[in-house]
Amino acid sequence: MKVIVGSKNPVKVNATKAAFSKFFSDVEVKGESVDSGVSDMPLTAKETRLGAINRAKRSLELGADYGVGLEGGVEDTDYGMFLFGRVAIIDKNNNVGLSGAEGFLLPEIIAKRIRQGEELGPVMDDVTGLPDVKKNAGAVGIFTKNEISRTDSFEKSIILALVKFINKEIYGLE
Repeated sequence: MKVIVGSKNPVKVNATKAAFSKFFSDVEVKGESVDSGVSDMPLTAKETRLGAINRAKRSLELGADYGVGLEGGVEDTDYGMFLFGRVAIIDKNNNVGLSGAEGFLLPEIIAKRIRQGEELGPVMDDVTGLPDVKKNAGAVGIFTKNEISRTDSFEKSIILALVKFINKEIYGLE
């Protein structure tokens, strides 16, 4: 089975491989750079979901059995800026599985910079003094003191997006 992730980020590729391997044997997972079709830092849940769907569609077009799109985004709420992820998985029959990653409120020092147009990854690198936070623990890892890594969060969300595909009968899939 060939699975293509719409990103070359090793966190996203490794999380996808771990999740798919729990349910399918002989899984080949590859990351490819594809355009999300949304802003670099999606500012709503709807835009974030659309980015994940676009990445999954574009990955599928590269010859995959399953295309996977993972997109991180933020949304301002009455309580502060909420950080979350969305996952889309599309199979060769164009069946779509969706899920959302755990989310949390960002510190205002980071939220302010995102509102000014900066992307979370470079802001996290700057604020923490660590390189490539998004390719390692991620904001979730930093703020949970590594109790939840970005890989863990994405892996769980990918499993939830796979629910439709691992329970085909009840979902009416062939």
